[in-house]
Amino acid sequence: MNYRSAKYPICLFGFFVALLGGCDPVRAGSAAAPGSPVGANSINETYSAFLDLDLGFSTWQGTRGSNVFAPERGKGNQFFAPLSLGFSYERANEIRIDTKATTGYASAHHDTVGQQASIDTAVDTQLSTTITFLNPEVFQPFIGLALNMPTGKTYLPGNERFTRMDPDLVGTGTYGMGFNVNPTIGVTFALNNATAMSFGVGYAWMGAFTRETIDLVTGSFDAEQRVKPGDTFTANGTISTALQNLTMAASFAFMAETNLLLDELPAGRKGGRFIANFAAVYVIDPRWSLENNFSWSYLTRDKVVDPAMGSLLDELKNSNSHVLILSTQPNYMITDRLKIGVNYSLLYRTANSYDVVQQQFVPAKIKQSAGLALSYALSEKAKIDLRLAHFWVVQQDGPLLPTVIQNFGFPTQTILQQALSPPSLHYTGWTGGLATHVSF
Repeated sequence: MNYRSAKYPICLFGFFVALLGGCDPVRAGSAAAPGSPVGANSINETYSAFLDLDLGFSTWQGTRGSNVFAPERGKGNQFFAPLSLGFSYERANEIRIDTKATTGYASAHHDTVGQQASIDTAVDTQLSTTITFLNPEVFQPFIGLALNMPTGKTYLPGNERFTRMDPDLVGTGTYGMGFNVNPTIGVTFALNNATAMSFGVGYAWMGAFTRETIDLVTGSFDAEQRVKPGDTFTANGTISTALQNLTMAASFAFMAETNLLLDELPAGRKGGRFIANFAAVYVIDPRWSLENNFSWSYLTRDKVVDPAMGSLLDELKNSNSHVLILSTQPNYMITDRLKIGVNYSLLYRTANSYDVVQQQFVPAKIKQSAGLALSYALSEKAKIDLRLAHFWVVQQDGPLLPTVIQNFGFPTQTILQQALSPPSLHYTGWTGGLATHVSF
């Protein structure tokens, strides 16, 4: 096999991808497809399987720690190792069944003065099955089911809560949620020999989980709170095409949620979420290629609790953010097996936001990252990827109070805001990892 001719992976927003956070070109590469068939019989049945293991690390330091209102300089690190197993069965011209299980392990340490904490935990496990009906010559309907199994840790009392670090600085910002059930249905069809489109809808029933909250008597974060995230409806579409040396893919998704419940009482509702992604791979010649990716996400205005009536109403000012991510990576094939790439990525989060479900600040920021990526094909069915990047983050003023003050109708520049909002913060760090992919 000529390894230069292998297809480069393109990240498409499917249902399971959208509901689990999407494809983040700043931190992660695309997942490889299942491997070559390992079995066949007289009625043309084929089987294949794959295993993906990613050993990733992140380390950062900067102006402040997870509690940005405390003035001490911050630093932390995280080791995150997701593991995926997949199996596919296909009966030619009839049916294909794809199953996948993804779990992982996280070890994190937050070393800011007064906020020291460590955690070692499994993360939640996702199980999914998709059945595609292959009989139609053009249209291929599919049905799917995805489950989130609560194998991770959600209750982080005391200082342990500080190990939920900014998700733009580490591999994962949270470790678990509840038991979620997400059925989907859709159809894929070919416009021509080089272009395919897919449309689908789904609904995720989100289970409740226990999280720490402040104890009003002691002032410590060791009380328990029951959190029920809003159920989520999703609609999405994708299109991919190949034009000689250029392969392109685009996707769009819309998500709408029901009310968030805290201890069984309505506490708000997230606005509608829009997600779009565009990816392109251009093969310049047998040695050189160029990968580019652009993604955008945005939430409309949330609903918040009316203090006087206890009902939900639209917030006065949209507290959500546009998130833009751009990445580019030229690649060079040193040999038929070894590829090297130089990458640059830019993340721009336009506004401060607060994750009520995880009680986590996600501040407005500009993040830049530059690094190297190596890929070596051990054989036709096994490869390893090595990556290392350095990043710089400039974080805007005040992750919470400017929004709170504006929503209650006060001027944006007040003595209270200037006293309690942290200044512009700066962070630097390293991220990297070793990933292996084996197909059977």
